[in-house]
Amino acid sequence: RINEMKEIFSMVDDDADGSITRPQLAMCLRAMQYSISNGEVNELMKKFDSDKSGQINFPQLLQIIGATEQPN
Repeated sequence: RINEMKEIFSMVDDDADGSITRPQLAMCLRAMQYSISNGEVNELMKKFDSDKSGQINFPQLLQIIGATEQPN
């Protein structure tokens, strides 16, 4: 499952800088079959963007997934 997540993260990280923006986070989570609203994505960004860069890296994505309900 982690390899699948890394592959989706890499596909969404279109500039290959190792981090994704809020819209890319939404795409990433939805590609992983999470049903998530834009408001929920905004809350996740606030909570998990610990360095306040406006971006999420792969370890932060794993934290998000660990704290989010499993997809339906």
